[in-house]
Amino acid sequence: MAQSENSDLLAFYNQCQTRKSNEKIDILSRNIYPPRVTKMDAKVKFLHCYAWEETGFPQPWINEFNRELDGVLCTSEHVRKILIDNGLNVPAFVVGNGCDHWLNIPAETTKDVDHGTFRFLHVSSCFPRKGIQAMLQAWGRAFTRRDNVILIIKTFNNPHNEIDAWLAQAQAQFIDYPKVEVIKEDMSATELKGLYESCDVLVAPGCAEGFGLPIAEAMLSGLPAIVTNWSGQLDFVNSQNSWLVDYQFTRVKTHFGLFSSAWASVDIDNLIDALKAAASTDKSVLRDMADAGRELLLQQFTWKAVADRSCRAVKTLRGHIDIAQHRARIGWLTTWNTKCGIATYSQHLVESAPHGADVVFAPQVSAGDLVCADEEFVLRNWIVGKESNYLENLQPHIDALRLDVIVIQFNYGFFNHRELSAFIRRQHDAGRSVVMTMHSTVDPLEKEPSWNFRLAEMKEALALCDRLLVHSIADMNRLKDLGLTANVALFPHGVINYSAASVTRQQQSLPLIASYGFCLPHKGLMELVESVHRLKQAGKPVRLRLVNAEYPVGESRDLVAELKAAAQRLGVTDLIDMHNDFLPDAESLRLLSEADLLIFAYQNTGESASGAVRYGMATQKPVAVTPLAIFDDLDDAVFKFDGCSVDDISQGIDRILNSIREQDAWATRTQQRADAWREQHDYQAVSRRLVNMCQGLAKAKYFK
Repeated sequence: MAQSENSDLLAFYNQCQTRKSNEKIDILSRNIYPPRVTKMDAKVKFLHCYAWEETGFPQPWINEFNRELDGVLCTSEHVRKILIDNGLNVPAFVVGNGCDHWLNIPAETTKDVDHGTFRFLHVSSCFPRKGIQAMLQAWGRAFTRRDNVILIIKTFNNPHNEIDAWLAQAQAQFIDYPKVEVIKEDMSATELKGLYESCDVLVAPGCAEGFGLPIAEAMLSGLPAIVTNWSGQLDFVNSQNSWLVDYQFTRVKTHFGLFSSAWASVDIDNLIDALKAAASTDKSVLRDMADAGRELLLQQFTWKAVADRSCRAVKTLRGHIDIAQHRARIGWLTTWNTKCGIATYSQHLVESAPHGADVVFAPQVSAGDLVCADEEFVLRNWIVGKESNYLENLQPHIDALRLDVIVIQFNYGFFNHRELSAFIRRQHDAGRSVVMTMHSTVDPLEKEPSWNFRLAEMKEALALCDRLLVHSIADMNRLKDLGLTANVALFPHGVINYSAASVTRQQQSLPLIASYGFCLPHKGLMELVESVHRLKQAGKPVRLRLVNAEYPVGESRDLVAELKAAAQRLGVTDLIDMHNDFLPDAESLRLLSEADLLIFAYQNTGESASGAVRYGMATQKPVAVTPLAIFDDLDDAVFKFDGCSVDDISQGIDRILNSIREQDAWATRTQQRADAWREQHDYQAVSRRLVNMCQGLAKAKYFK
């Protein structure tokens, strides 16, 4: 961009050159990428106009922000939420992004424009998050070459831009593909503005935006927009100035390599409808829509407005420094110290928390159900179940301890939904933050009464929670279907940090596979026994170790007996050893770490994430799973069978063991991703993130 187009910035730069280099700085704010926040010599330290897109965020950066900064000034509410979700515990303010500089740029008239053709425009880097493939697919389905429309894509060459290949694929798929023009050449700001003004509608079906400056530029140039109904642009787009396209959350795959990260992929059918609607809209209506967007932008998103909000943020921070430095007191409502996966999960989180637990509200159980003696911070004053939970018993303690945040571990069987809803409302009305981890979002439809087993029946209470934490993309989409997105966050399930002792194996010994978890029908243990038989028949015998504790229910006891009977009937008793006692973690991990391959052959489950598979991952041994949603958060850090049948599992075991033995590219890549997965899901990191999120949410009530 030429200096003449930024004369105000040039004047400011020249003014700064006259300042003395040793002059004491009161407030220092940066906006650089990658963010560098060290060595900021000032009383108050910020990042300003900070933008981010996907829901995951590098934890090393967040930890530096918390250590070095006094606050972050965000371009949108979307960015603020992402930072808090990822554990930002310093105040975050939404200041917006200025865009009125666009008014100072004259438009250079674009030559050879056919004004009889309806012109759609897309302006972006064509990075994966820009939704290019979905746009090209929708374009080919919405129109043909005979339609009087054209899609102009203004982009530039970069390593992530595959527009030529994507366009060729789309053109090959549709015989009569509509007209597309791709412009990669550099343009001056005046030329770019002229291009905007020569078009009719902007198409921006991106997966995520920190603000969406091209959308704002389009509206200031007289164009309404077609946009995804999620992320940063929602601070200024609405149904009066845009077509809002529905979406589904999908897993992110970017160069950051973050496992627990999502963004929005547009609904292509809905995008097609928007394209057709825009093309058939009268030009005067298009101008009215763009004018509505322009008016909103010039009211709220001028650079002066951004500067004013930034100054107010500093003033607010200085006026409430006690709140900014306050450590929120957190209470945990969860099962605890019993043979329960969620109880174990909670204990790992609390044990890894920077300051431990202020209090754990645990259900009453008989002494025989405890794994060990309770800690001093545990209060047992409610009852698990679908009848009465007596959650009102918690209130005097919550008030006396002056708790700021309540963290709830939710599973369908734990609570009477009406009683839990009333409890959430009480905490919300008292000004406390409520964070609820939802370990399942799949309604057990066979259970009655429906109000006690359907999330839709407690939607109003769920909406009052400051955060609903889920472990899978599928959970995010189920909650979206209930109208819950603004307070939902994808949160990683943790893994313990375990150092396995080296195992000496006899050279001629058979490969050892193993599984872990409670002995329950959906875990696929019978399929594993049958797979051992199948492999023996094929002349490829393996040994199987089942470290599967008997759960205190009849179906678990029966399954233990059935597994033993099946092993004897199939003639593989000598190849299988079973451990059905509830073992200490150290003993379970020792048994698992001796295996060559750990297998979780689940057949069906409504749970969102597996706690058992994390013990497998902790051993640092290769892990294989069936292709179920419960394992989606493991992504490419594990091997995956083609299906759940005995054929799929037995053939997969043979193929995976060969890959491991040869250390081929598949095995090497999976091991590398598994190492990265363990680093991101270490309970120390996950617990720190959760506690910092709670701190951030408590402060967010004062700093906006």
